[in-house]
Amino acid sequence: VPSATSKMSDKMTDVKSMTAEMEMAKAVFIHADWCGSCKILEPKVTSIRAGFEGKGITFVTLDYTDKDQDGFYAQAEAAGVATAIRAALGDNVKTGQMFIVSADGSKVLSTVNKTNTSMEIAARLKDAVSG
Repeated sequence: VPSATSKMSDKMTDVKSMTAEMEMAKAVFIHADWCGSCKILEPKVTSIRAGFEGKGITFVTLDYTDKDQDGFYAQAEAAGVATAIRAALGDNVKTGQMFIVSADGSKVLSTVNKTNTSMEIAARLKDAVSG
């Protein structure tokens, strides 16, 4: 069974491997994938993800499973989105929502939750890329 430290290390490696791609991205889509609301969102994201390959969207998972706020923000920093995520969440990290973040990581462009349809999510991603 992998330890929490091992899981965090794996997550950090995954995030760091995306850095070069993210530098060219026009938007970054962020979600926590463990909570009930996020489990509802995950299939919606999966259903549209392939349609955005090579179109300026990078999909990043920030994991808050262990409720380790420092680790969560370290992942956000490694992904280049810490400024936007800190501004949106502060000291009150909440799951059950996803963010579309500007490519430079400075601001949240849009928030998505479990009530949004796949089509609504895709439209917000298209807006982020075109805007």
